[in-house]
Amino acid sequence: MKAITMDRQQCRHASAVAREDNWKTLRFRNLLLASVSAGALLVAASGAAYGQATVSNGCFEVQDGLVVCTGDLSDGVEVDGNGEDVTVNVSFIDGDIAPANNVNGIKVVNDDADIIINSDTGRFQIVTVGRHANGIEATIEDADDNIKIDHTGNIIAGGNGVAATIDGDGNIDVIYAGNIKAAGDGIDAEVHDDGDIKITYSGNINAGDDGIDATVDDDGN
Repeated sequence: MKAITMDRQQCRHASAVAREDNWKTLRFRNLLLASVSAGALLVAASGAAYGQATVSNGCFEVQDGLVVCTGDLSDGVEVDGNGEDVTVNVSFIDGDIAPANNVNGIKVVNDDADIIINSDTGRFQIVTVGRHANGIEATIEDADDNIKIDHTGNIIAGGNGVAATIDGDGNIDVIYAGNIKAAGDGIDAEVHDDGDIKITYSGNINAGDDGIDATVDDDGN
């Protein structure tokens, strides 16, 4: 496991390739994600209904701000937090997340509120086609908030493998375990004001542009 914390000067064009053959350290985190998702599904089965987030097929808001996506997610995952903190858990999928051309695999947007994405594609992967189609994309507009992405699995992307953007102040934390093959950047993280970026990854990154490109416009690490 290799961790990268980038200061302002280092955040322009960072590229990295890492290999990690021992996946045993991931088991506890994966089991925890599975238990959280399974418990949330039980809440959904009880008939409780919530209306904070806007979600795509295969996703359910099981309580305010907690979205579970499972089963057939082949058309992609799209969630809008609508201005409230949102956590999106993606697990127990039936096949590849492989949406139509120029559609992101997992896309979560919010307005002045936090985003957390916990995703595990298991033996499947995220596959996107098109230069603007990212594997995982998280965007916060008008923000003084944070993004955290914790993903296990492989991504093949026509755009960036992982893209996280905060249009304002905030922090980005990306934890990635798996391989990325992307026409754009492997992992792209941008804070358009003050903030910190931390990227932790294990696996191989094969990118047409930068392996890792992290940018803080003003003050930050």
